[in-house]
Amino acid sequence: MAEVPKLIFLIFTICNVSGAQPTSGENVGFEIAKSGDQVQASGQTELNHVREPLFTIHLNFGADREPVPFPVYPGEDVREKVSSFSAQYNLSADDRDKLLQAALQHTQRAGALPLKKLRLPLEGGGDVYLDVYEGDTRASLEEKLLGAGAPAAETAGLVRKALRVLREDAVIPWFITNVQVRGEDIEIPVFKGDDTDAVARRFVEMHGLGDEETAFLRKHLGREASKHRMVPLMRIPISVPGDQGDMHFELFHGDQVRDRVEAFSRENGLGSSASASLLEHATRFAAQAGLVPFARVTPSFQDAQGKQLPELQVWAGSNISEAVRDYVDDHMLTPEQERDVAEAVTSQGKGAGVLPLLSIGLQIESSVEDGAAAVPATFQLFEGDELSRAVDVFSERLNLTAEGHEALLARVTLAAQAERLIPVLKVSTEFPRGDGEPATVAVAIFNGDDPATTAAAAASAAGVTEAEASRFASLVLKRARQERLLPAFRLRPPSERGEPVFEAYVGDNVTELAESFCDTHRLGPKERQLLLDSALLQAKEAGMEPVLTVPVRIQMPGSGALLDRELELYKDEDLRSKIREFGLAFELGDESLRKLEGHVIERALSEGLLPVMSVPFDVPAEGAGQLAGEVDVFRGDSAETAARRLFSRLGWDPAGGRLEAVTRVVEDAGKSRGVFPVLERNISVSGLTEPVPAVLFKGTNITSLADELAQRHGLTGPARAELEDSIRSLAVRERAVPMLVIPVSLGEDRTEQLSLFLGDNLTHAVREWGQQRGLTEDELAQLQSSAMRRAQASRLIPVLSLMVRVGGGPNGEARLSMYQGDNVTATVRAFMERHGIDPSREQELVGMMHGAAVDNRVLPEHELPIRLETPSGALDSVFALFRGDDPREQAERFLERHSVSKAALPDLLSFLQQRLPGAIRS
Repeated sequence: MAEVPKLIFLIFTICNVSGAQPTSGENVGFEIAKSGDQVQASGQTELNHVREPLFTIHLNFGADREPVPFPVYPGEDVREKVSSFSAQYNLSADDRDKLLQAALQHTQRAGALPLKKLRLPLEGGGDVYLDVYEGDTRASLEEKLLGAGAPAAETAGLVRKALRVLREDAVIPWFITNVQVRGEDIEIPVFKGDDTDAVARRFVEMHGLGDEETAFLRKHLGREASKHRMVPLMRIPISVPGDQGDMHFELFHGDQVRDRVEAFSRENGLGSSASASLLEHATRFAAQAGLVPFARVTPSFQDAQGKQLPELQVWAGSNISEAVRDYVDDHMLTPEQERDVAEAVTSQGKGAGVLPLLSIGLQIESSVEDGAAAVPATFQLFEGDELSRAVDVFSERLNLTAEGHEALLARVTLAAQAERLIPVLKVSTEFPRGDGEPATVAVAIFNGDDPATTAAAAASAAGVTEAEASRFASLVLKRARQERLLPAFRLRPPSERGEPVFEAYVGDNVTELAESFCDTHRLGPKERQLLLDSALLQAKEAGMEPVLTVPVRIQMPGSGALLDRELELYKDEDLRSKIREFGLAFELGDESLRKLEGHVIERALSEGLLPVMSVPFDVPAEGAGQLAGEVDVFRGDSAETAARRLFSRLGWDPAGGRLEAVTRVVEDAGKSRGVFPVLERNISVSGLTEPVPAVLFKGTNITSLADELAQRHGLTGPARAELEDSIRSLAVRERAVPMLVIPVSLGEDRTEQLSLFLGDNLTHAVREWGQQRGLTEDELAQLQSSAMRRAQASRLIPVLSLMVRVGGGPNGEARLSMYQGDNVTATVRAFMERHGIDPSREQELVGMMHGAAVDNRVLPEHELPIRLETPSGALDSVFALFRGDDPREQAERFLERHSVSKAALPDLLSFLQQRLPGAIRS
């Protein structure tokens, strides 16, 4: 079969919608005869005429082809016929569905198919089936139900159920309303799902109505749809916990808000809190829509007859002033009572979102036409509105410029703050709680609130500690001053005319304000200057005036032009960040920036704006556990001054050695960091009548210091050397400088200095230093040996010490010490003289000291003068042999040290054998 072109469109033509229907029990079969043929019922009853179709649908397959009829006859299976026809003409699935839908619809209208097949439950059990056809009425439905065996007592209820289902399925209209058009009553059926505006629009187009009739019809149909509960009076989107889809709360005509909320809450499992919130929300919406009164006022006072006054109900859309006035007149209320009633209505109206919380009259200038007259407009803010969003919508509706929008937002914000609709300040902070959740404290300050009281209440409610509450209050007060809610500072200058108070807020020009205050209150010159100085100092503390102003001359790159600018630093600003910002603004190079930073920091240090150091401390305090904190030391401070300032600021008691303990920590840190001098003495020098004051800081080069002092006091030669020796020995004695510095290689090209001070236990000092740097025991032993040799070589520790009896009793011994390079005899004689020992013991003590020196390898056991013949001539030397040395090995080293050939070794050994019999083996 040749392919048939796709169906372009359907032409629905009802040729006969009232054709005869077969009677019950008649078996009708037929064929349509060709021209001249007789039509018979093939073995059936003979028909005297050809049946007419219920209806015929003509299908157009193209402009150049005749439409194809699709007739439907009584008793035919519409679905089967559509399927057969679609196959015959090769219809697409979409066109087949369109044809089937049209055929079924017209079959139902012709009464050949039921509009709906219903199964209705009976009260006594079981079901009754009901077929509903086009043209059925309530009475015909009751008859069908009775015929199907339904009890007569239940038919009315079953019909109501059937009609409800038919309306829900849009089989029958939800409601029918009559309208009069040009004197004729016309019915308008409205089905469920219909848009009443669309229905009105189609009716208007059909009957050619005007704008006034159109507006009336749309409003009328909308009211009727609400009245017949087809559409809700109110529909609120809500969010139900755990629900994934959109849900809406709907209120229909006749519903009570509270009853409907309770039913909705039960159906959707809402808790008491969510149900209460929905009730509040729904009541507000209903009040705004005029479905319920927005105000219900029952005055607490009685009327003139002493009776309780009835409730006054006021609805949205009504004239509120007239409603209140009528109520007042009806009950003969006094002006004061009238005011109370009006305030209650207004308050409830604002809370319900019916009356605006804020109303601002505006004059809006055109953003399009220049010179156009300003248009009056009113901005209103209602309960539940978000302020910035409301301003955005208003600005967009009136086509405001960006500048106009910003100005309106600022004006509305100030007005809302003044009416206490929004806070003037919100502050929130967190306090850590170990591993748990931090404690959060938040406060909203409204116009007229006392920030300190409000902050204290918020901190108390949050359950934070007293110290945390104090910190939070300080933060709130600081923010309140920044927002100009509180004055930055107050001053009470002395005056004979009472006590005027000078106040300044953040942003004020303090100098101009102070000058004006002085003029207003006629302050004298001294009072004036005192106020100006005090105000400027307070302004710096409050961050209103710079605490440091540094003039800077900048040479601009490229042009070379010189610019004079000032770098200003305010309290609590980070100095280095400020310098970097300044440098970026003027494109300063690295070197210029480094110089500027050094200059500014020096100015800040000299003016006491930056501490020269901050010293952390943690010291035991008698009766108070530990004292911990940090001391800021400014230029010119002593350790005690800095510590005492901290104690005063924190309110600490300095008694019990607390202040002294902290002072010692600060002093030690200051000396270690070069802030405090490690030595400050007057040095006596031969030839000078006045001592030379010497101040030595950690790291100071003593030779350079001696040169500077010598030049200042005119010292040269021996006097200058005496001064340096005195400073050095005093510094060592006071442990201001180390007596010995030993460079120690720690590997990987890393060398550190081991410093030993007078009085240190060398073994303990070396071990502690090495353990801090992770040295092994072998490395510690090597370091201790090396340090011992260096200390002995530098005559810092003796090479030999002996305990010598110098008298009787338990304290009758003294230490006889010999340093490297000392003469034994001279050392012994000085010891004897110092301790008053009899001269007859000299030989004994010398022998004892010498023997100990030999035994400890401090002195050689043998010393022989030798003349050596070297390439450069004869050389007189001394061959020293210490106890335990190998003579041959020492002889080889002796020759090597004096650059003598090893060929001389036999002669040297022979000489030593002669001079030291038994010391040299053959």
